[in-house]
Amino acid sequence: MSQSDRFTPTLKQALFENALIGLAALVLLPLIFRARRDPSWSVAIGLGVAGSLAIFLFYTCRFLWRAPRAVRFSEGALVIEQRNGRETEIRWSDIRQAKRTSYGGLKWRLWTADSFFDVRDDGFSVGQWDKISDHISQELTAREIPITTAAR
Repeated sequence: MSQSDRFTPTLKQALFENALIGLAALVLLPLIFRARRDPSWSVAIGLGVAGSLAIFLFYTCRFLWRAPRAVRFSEGALVIEQRNGRETEIRWSDIRQAKRTSYGGLKWRLWTADSFFDVRDDGFSVGQWDKISDHISQELTAREIPITTAAR
């Protein structure tokens, strides 16, 4: 991987992924509600539609507020270009530990001595996220930085 690779999340990708999550909720939520035998089918479907819309809006707003403008790798650092125009450079040598998690979406959490940083998969294509994640993993492993993995 070139040190100058720049990965840019897109709203189109985020909307596609959020629609898939919403569709899954639209199918599963009514079945879950009906399995409890509390509401009628029409109420269960209504709750499924409401839940699906809420999930879609939540993840779309999270993308708009929290997704970076871009992620790139410079010599010795991970650079997060934020939506407000600022850049956060996280030097590999400053990272003390890392966690790779899938709770609420795929994410890396990187701790330094005085802070932590999250790199989420929001809006990145699967291929982009795999490259970002592999590069982070390789850099951390090469520096023997502890990595934990959690499903939550």
